[in-house]
Amino acid sequence: MKKSDKRPLLLAVAIASAMAFFGIAFSALDNWLKALLMLATLAACGSLVRRLTGWEDYYGFMIARGGAGLGWMKVIAKNHAAACRRIVDAGLTLCFGLPYGARVFGWRSKQWMEGATLNILFFAFFFIMQAGTLNATSVLFICLGLLGGLCGVGFGFIIQHAFNVLTVPNTPPGVTLLLPGITLPWESVFAVLAIAVVHELAHGVLANVEKVKIKSSGVLLLGFLPVGAFVEPDEKALQKRGIHTKRRVLAAGSISNALFFFVFLALALATAAALNSTIERVSVSAIASNSTAPIGLQTGDALTSFASAREAEAFFFKIASEGGGWAVTQVNGAEKGIRISEVSVDTANAGSPNAGLLAKGEVLLSADGAPVYGFDDLESAVRAHAANATIAVETTAGAKLLKIGTDGKLGVSFRQTLTFEATDAPSNAALYALLAFLLVVFSYAYLLNFILAIMNLLPLFLTDGHRIIYEEFVEAWGKKKAALYSALVGFATIGLLLLNALPWLWA
Repeated sequence: MKKSDKRPLLLAVAIASAMAFFGIAFSALDNWLKALLMLATLAACGSLVRRLTGWEDYYGFMIARGGAGLGWMKVIAKNHAAACRRIVDAGLTLCFGLPYGARVFGWRSKQWMEGATLNILFFAFFFIMQAGTLNATSVLFICLGLLGGLCGVGFGFIIQHAFNVLTVPNTPPGVTLLLPGITLPWESVFAVLAIAVVHELAHGVLANVEKVKIKSSGVLLLGFLPVGAFVEPDEKALQKRGIHTKRRVLAAGSISNALFFFVFLALALATAAALNSTIERVSVSAIASNSTAPIGLQTGDALTSFASAREAEAFFFKIASEGGGWAVTQVNGAEKGIRISEVSVDTANAGSPNAGLLAKGEVLLSADGAPVYGFDDLESAVRAHAANATIAVETTAGAKLLKIGTDGKLGVSFRQTLTFEATDAPSNAALYALLAFLLVVFSYAYLLNFILAIMNLLPLFLTDGHRIIYEEFVEAWGKKKAALYSALVGFATIGLLLLNALPWLWA
C-alpha cells in the first residue's frame, strides 16, 4: 500500500485512539486502572502507527523524521546571526550562573556584563512577583540563581526536597511524570508541543548560525500524543568544533525556553484579561455537602468583588494556605463575612496517641469550644495547652478528647479545603470557551517552559546539560576523566531524583 493510501487509515487510528484515551481519562475509574488503560491505549496506537508508517521506535516512543522547520531555521540564522549569538552568550550566564559566565567570557567582557544583567533581571522578576517578600526561600532562590543559574536552582530544589523526604515525615513527592490527560489537563498537549518546537527550533537556528549541518528534524510521539520535537545536528561535525560552538548549540534550547516563559506568561495574562471581559457575574455553584458551611453563603450568591471564578478561588486559596478560614468580601453587592474553608483529618502519624480516635475525612468543627475554620484556629487552641495535656474537640463524628504529645503536637495530619465552588456566568459562551481553552494552553506553556529549561540543564545523561558538563570536563581534564566525572555527576543527579520520587511508594 502506498503512503498516500495509508493516510486515511492512519488518521482513523489516531482519532479512534484519542477518543478512547480521553474517554478513559475523564471516566470515574480508579486512578491506577485509568493510568494502566490509558498507557495500553497509547501502546496499541503506537503499534498500529508503526506498522503503517515504519517509523523508528524507541521503548514505545516513535520518531517521525522529516524536514519540518529547517527552512525557518536557515532564514532566522541568515538574517539574525549576530543577535542569536549575543542572546545565547548572555543566556549561558543565565543557565549556569555569574561565576560560569565570568570563567567563559572574563569578568570585564561585554558578554559577561550582558549575561549578568539578564541573570539578575530574570531572578529579580520572581522576587518582585512575590511582592518583594524577603524570606529564607526567596533568598536561597536568588542566591542559587546568581551563583548557579537555572541549573543551580534545579539542583537546589532536588537537594532540598531529597533532604526533606529523608528527615520530614509525610513529605510529598518532589517529582512526577507530566502526562497530558493523566497528571495534566488534556489541553496541555498543545503546550507540550509548543515548548518542544521552541526548544528544538533554537537548537536548529544556532546550529545554522555556527555552520553545523542539520541532518533532520521531526516529532516524538507516544501513541497519537506529540510529546516532543527534535532537531538532529550532524554529531560528527559538531564534535570537531570548538568548545564555545558546542556551548551555544547545546544551551540554545534551554535559553529559548527560559525566554519564552515570559512570552507565554504575557499571552496568558492577556488571555485572562480578555476572558474576564466576557464574564457577567461570578456565583457560588456548590457547597460541600458535609460542610458546616454555609455560614454567610448560599448556592447562587454572587461574589461581586471578583472578575472571574478563577480570581475568587485564588483569593480564597491564598487565605486558606495562610491558615485562615474566614474572609470578608462582597456578596450580592454587600460586604459580608463568609466561612471559606474547613479543616478535616487526613492521616494520623504512626505512634500517635490519637491514631484510633480520628477517621480520615472527619471535619473538625471546634476545639475547646471555639470554632475551627482554618489551621490558625486549630494551632491557637493546641498552643494554649501544655505537652501531654488533653484538648476537647467537636467533629462531624461527635465530641472527642485528643492528647497532645510531648512535642506539643497532636500527631495528626489535617487538610484545609474550600467549602464551596464558584463558577463564571459568561455573556458569550462560545467566546468564553475559546478563551478558557487558550488560557489553559498558554498557562501550561509558560509553566512547562520554565520546568523544561531547568530540567534540561541538569546532568541526566540524555539532557543538553549533561552534554555541556561533559564537554567542559573534556576541555579541563581530557576525554577519559570527563567520561568518568560526568557519569558520576549524572548518577548522583539521578539518585537525588529517585529520593524525590520515594514518597510515591507510600503515597
